[in-house]
Amino acid sequence: MKITQIAVAALIFSLTALQGYSQNANSQQAQPWPQKRGSTYFMLTMTDDGNGTTYPISSFSVVSGGETFINAKPKAGYAFNGWTVVRGYGVFFRNAKNANTTAKLTSGNAVIKANFVQIDSPKNQSSN
Repeated sequence: MKITQIAVAALIFSLTALQGYSQNANSQQAQPWPQKRGSTYFMLTMTDDGNGTTYPISSFSVVSGGETFINAKPKAGYAFNGWTVVRGYGVFFRNAKNANTTAKLTSGNAVIKANFVQIDSPKNQSSN
């Protein structure tokens, strides 16, 4: 299982790198690199409901209309329950129900959120 998680993380990192992002040494934000002259860039901010994590983390700039790989991972006892737009418009998900998907911004900056739901364990369920 651990090897699979490492392989998935490496794949996500590689796909993100291929998309043209690098970490700016003077900032905690991922920056497009190199920026194409004449391209429009928007800020995408990733959030979660506190019951899991997202990748990439924080805020970063994306090319208008370009697909950005996003990932959500629930913490123990929770399951992923979809992506939602908190702020902004012109935000499109390839599949908002999938924890591993892409987001595309076409009209401006946006904040998106990974949502999680608690999983009922057998000992938490009442018997009839």
